[in-house]
Amino acid sequence: GTGIFLEGLGWVSIYLVESDTDFFANCGAGFGYRAAFGIFYIEPEIRVGYPYIFGADLSVGLRF
Repeated sequence: GTGIFLEGLGWVSIYLVESDTDFFANCGAGFGYRAAFGIFYIEPEIRVGYPYIFGADLSVGLRF
């Protein structure tokens, strides 16, 4: 549907730098708004957490 959302985030990133593999933990929270248009959606979102302090993104996708 369409509306405001709050989500918890947690994942592991893998960085490949100069033939070296490094794993990095990420965690935080996001707050945003999902606007649905048929099978498509658009989500502007604000994120806070570790290791980043603040971030913003815009997601576009298909709903199943």
